[in-house]
Amino acid sequence: AETVRQSLQHARGEVARALHVEQGTDVFHLLLVHRENGLPIQLEDRYVVADFAPDCLDQDFSRITPSAYLTAISPLQEAEQVVRAAQPNAAVRKHLNMRDAEPCLVVLRRTWSNGRPVTFGRFHHPGSRYELTGHYTPPGTAPSRSPGVIQLEKLEQ
Repeated sequence: AETVRQSLQHARGEVARALHVEQGTDVFHLLLVHRENGLPIQLEDRYVVADFAPDCLDQDFSRITPSAYLTAISPLQEAEQVVRAAQPNAAVRKHLNMRDAEPCLVVLRRTWSNGRPVTFGRFHHPGSRYELTGHYTPPGTAPSRSPGVIQLEKLEQ
């Protein structure tokens, strides 16, 4: 990952509301571009309550992801995610090397520790470089995937 911004700020507006803190509360702002084989696949725009992770600005996020660091200092208690399609603004397109008309998937995520929200982030993914895949087997049911059945993610659109 490339760290674009790693700074101390004061929570305002939607950040303060999302983190359930007073306006002006100290938060760390992290902006990172994650790459796979040199290609940008995610812009992570995350806010962390400063008193939750006081050493956050000392971390080298090119070596450890913010998620790994935050989980190491305190186990995740709860998480909330919203996934939506959106047209990114010019700054997001630039960071992710996206075409002008290309949509992206945006994941809004909030995490809790010790009974309070401690992080809030927006994770932008270029639509052409991202997909969601899942497989569900109800509890008590044996999986029915046999070697001869093609997995959906291998099918063409």
